[in-house]
Amino acid sequence: MATVWALLWAGAFLATQIVLRDAGPATVVGARCAIAGLVLIAIRWRLVRSLSPRSMLGLGFLGLLNNIGYLLVMAWALPHLSVGMAAVLSACTPLLVQWGAAALGEVRLNRVRVLGLLLGFGGIVASAADRLGAGAVTVGGVVAGVVAVLFLAVATVCTPRLVGDTDPYLATGWQALVGGVPLIGFAVVSDRSVQIGPGLVGSVLFLAVGASVIGMSLWLLLIRRTGPEGASVAQFMPPLFGVALGAVFLGEEVTVVELVAVVPVVIGIILATRQSPTTRTLSADAQPSGTRIPRESP
Repeated sequence: MATVWALLWAGAFLATQIVLRDAGPATVVGARCAIAGLVLIAIRWRLVRSLSPRSMLGLGFLGLLNNIGYLLVMAWALPHLSVGMAAVLSACTPLLVQWGAAALGEVRLNRVRVLGLLLGFGGIVASAADRLGAGAVTVGGVVAGVVAVLFLAVATVCTPRLVGDTDPYLATGWQALVGGVPLIGFAVVSDRSVQIGPGLVGSVLFLAVGASVIGMSLWLLLIRRTGPEGASVAQFMPPLFGVALGAVFLGEEVTVVELVAVVPVVIGIILATRQSPTTRTLSADAQPSGTRIPRESP
């Protein structure tokens, strides 16, 4: 289950990179979010009335962060990045979330976690520097990718506070609509590069149904079966799959430095998100039941 989820996660970067040849970022992300939002809300249609105005505002804010802040900015950055580099940058999300949670006093940064954070960020910097040195990515692309991931990390930290006990499918569906509908409106008046064809339709459907809807469902099942800490370990796979998919389908060059740099990223994620039994017990006691909603897959 974790492997399929990770393939969908990494495949989203590949599909976005390919479909941007036929449409602009606003069209791709807007269509993806709108379709995914409609499907997820249809799944939980009977619960729509349970959304309070306050919940709708909070979820709408998260929708802007997740879908316009993260997905749109990352889609803009992708033509200036490799698929592997985009996946590696996104892998720093759990590392940034750990820093944010520590700053808010929600977790304690023991030596193991600090080591994991340093290893993770060190590997990402090494990978980016290698790609920049080879001319495979641009400084603007890397900066935009980092900004996109910062949006996602902020949204992840804010999610427990703004989502509450709202059904996760309904919450994600509403976020997707809030992000997607304005983007479609913007794309209609601004995007003149759209070339409708099987490639565009297939890629958008994969992004909406495969990456967002099915990916979200798998992530929720992982959380349910293994707990948040166990599921977070699955985050180590997308960077590996992203590098492999980019090489196989787009002919992206994979350097020795990049392969080696992925290793500390993987180890760093595992160490940074690892919880001791004592910490896990304290976190469970302090967290009200049903308030943790996992973030959406990309």
